[in-house]
Amino acid sequence: MHRKLYLETERLHLYRPIDEDYEFLSQNLRDPRMTAHLGGNMPEAQIKNMVMRTRKQWNDHGFGTCAIFLKEKMQQIGNAGAKFWPPDTKDAVDIGFGITPEYQGQGFAFEAALAIAADCFNHHQFPALTCHTSIHNVAALKLIKKLGFIQIKVVDVVADGATYKDVAFFELPRGNFLKMHGPK
Repeated sequence: MHRKLYLETERLHLYRPIDEDYEFLSQNLRDPRMTAHLGGNMPEAQIKNMVMRTRKQWNDHGFGTCAIFLKEKMQQIGNAGAKFWPPDTKDAVDIGFGITPEYQGQGFAFEAALAIAADCFNHHQFPALTCHTSIHNVAALKLIKKLGFIQIKVVDVVADGATYKDVAFFELPRGNFLKMHGPK
């Protein structure tokens, strides 16, 4: 199946996922290093539900979670994207990102998240973005704040049959993003 380039950065290609990319996403959701701040290992039904929602988001709205590839190696290193949240609503556009452990700490998550945010504001014209993570996920908190997000609350969340403790929610208005990062 042919890959469709969605976004490009200096070091990365972000593609609309194809079937093999969903398998990569599923494997990451089974990896305790990748899910430590998502409540730990996910049951298979929850993984399938997330993959199904990712496909639906793309099919229904023309944007969603992207497969991140290194340009130079054409090797998948993670996922990043935007989705309507809560699912099946258009209440808010939430961004997320995940980089495999061997590529963390090299700025790839920030580079991908910055491209996703710029696309959401410049192409889709969304007025604001949201993001959420565990208050214990220090690396994600640092990245979220570097993007310009402002923390709005910390709560426990019940989703997909699981309870997630101490989830911080953030918001990034379009104007704040453009002041910090300019049009991309």
